[in-house]
Amino acid sequence: MIKEAGAKEVHMRIASPPIKASCYYGVDTPSSEELISNRMSVEEIRDHIGCDSLAFLEFDSLKKLLGQDSPDFCYACFSGNYPVLPREEKVKRVGDFVDDGLNGSIDNIEGAWVQGPPPIDDDSELVTPLSA
Repeated sequence: MIKEAGAKEVHMRIASPPIKASCYYGVDTPSSEELISNRMSVEEIRDHIGCDSLAFLEFDSLKKLLGQDSPDFCYACFSGNYPVLPREEKVKRVGDFVDDGLNGSIDNIEGAWVQGPPPIDDDSELVTPLSA
């Protein structure tokens, strides 16, 4: 599209590592099978979208920036390594992973690692999941 408008070259830079795995924790992402970074190499994606160059932030660089031991950051969508596994291999909705309560609690999941403030009693405000 940009080349059709007259650009001679298009160089794309993505400020994150390629997203290769679906998020079961509440971020609305396509299934892993649908994610282009899971199906194609960077060169194949570059060719597919028609740009002259394509680069992503290196996964190791992201970990270095955030701190490899950061308990507040999940790298699962980049690495496919989930700190807490969903009940089934294919999970299509967040409710299949967390309890069906509306308060965001994951107390019923063994080994949960998510940390956050205590739930807010007022239903109008966002509630952060707590560790088990």
